[in-house]
Amino acid sequence: MSKLDFALLTVALIVSGVYSGRHSSKKASDTAKFHRQSLSDEPLRQRHQKTPNENVKRIELQNCTGAIGVSTLSLFPKAQKITIRDSAVETFEPTLNLTDLIVIKSKFPTIEDTFALKFSSVKNLVLLDDDNVTVNPNSLKSFRNLSTLVLSKVQLATLHVTKDWFDGPATLKQVNLAGNGIQEVAEDAFERATSVVRLDLTNNNITSLAAKVFEPLKKIKELGLYGNPLKIDLTTFEVMGDSLKVLGLPWESANQIDAKELTAKLPKLKKVSFGRENLPQNAELEDFCAKLKEAKVHCKSDNVFNVAQLL
Repeated sequence: MSKLDFALLTVALIVSGVYSGRHSSKKASDTAKFHRQSLSDEPLRQRHQKTPNENVKRIELQNCTGAIGVSTLSLFPKAQKITIRDSAVETFEPTLNLTDLIVIKSKFPTIEDTFALKFSSVKNLVLLDDDNVTVNPNSLKSFRNLSTLVLSKVQLATLHVTKDWFDGPATLKQVNLAGNGIQEVAEDAFERATSVVRLDLTNNNITSLAAKVFEPLKKIKELGLYGNPLKIDLTTFEVMGDSLKVLGLPWESANQIDAKELTAKLPKLKKVSFGRENLPQNAELEDFCAKLKEAKVHCKSDNVFNVAQLL
């Protein structure tokens, strides 16, 4: 199992919990859990439930199939968080004021403008390991209140990141675009994402980055780039010298850049992660890490950029 797959599994366990029956668990009064349900416009009910339950704030669905219509979740009028795992959802039309929508390893409707406008209240959008979910990134701007955006291992309508992806949520703090096969990042891609503090571009197909691509990210503290066939240019990092503390680099970059120059350009840097275990025996890599340690920067092979840390 790869580290990315392990991270995805960890997230699934964290957000979905353990399911043991067809009906909801009574362990958490604010959570209604449903397992192996056939979804329709007929309201879902907890065991012995006859009237709306306003105490439920989270709904979790696992191994469910069908359509979530207007009435499907109507007995939980105060629910704001929905987690869907290992399910096949044909339509999604609940009349809820959602703040969290988490979809893991599931079939789900396409994320496009109409969908985004309808659920513009969502603050945390997580689409994880959903090969059957298509996302039109240009529709993301209609999520006006996003704080956390995770699109990892989904079907993106385009593999070229542009500023139109982030032309809306001024509240956006964390962005994870790992594992999508992204090929290009426009020089002005983040000019409207100035509030981002954590950006994960790991495990894509990015080969180069413009020198000033990260310049708008004045508050960024963590940046993940490993898992890309990327040629590193230190001028790309120089614009983040006042804020960046954690940097995920391809281990091969040890042959491309000078560690002392890196720490000089990033004086607040505390950690460099290579995102993998069992790094090859490499003299350049050992020397690179030794120089980082001299500057009191930790040199790690851990997977510091994984989705579980966001949830």
